[in-house]
Amino acid sequence: MASLIVDATYKRNRFNLPLVNVIGVNNFAHNIMLAFGLFSNETLDCYNWFFKELKKAWGNKIPLNFIIDDSEAMKKGKFRS
Repeated sequence: MASLIVDATYKRNRFNLPLVNVIGVNNFAHNIMLAFGLFSNETLDCYNWFFKELKKAWGNKIPLNFIIDDSEAMKKGKFRS
């Protein structure tokens, strides 16, 4: 897995939950949805849990490039450790 884009929606759904998307690029240069999550809030604990579960699902493989939005909690989340 070469690159990942992780982005949380700016607008909330009717339940006021942010949607976090994990997008990758396949061998044909097409964007593909790899994972998503609905968070009760965007805290460091939520992102740490989300990133830990992603690593477990992907067999502890870490992407080479990891692109995120400007969320402070997401920036501090522990994906690489």
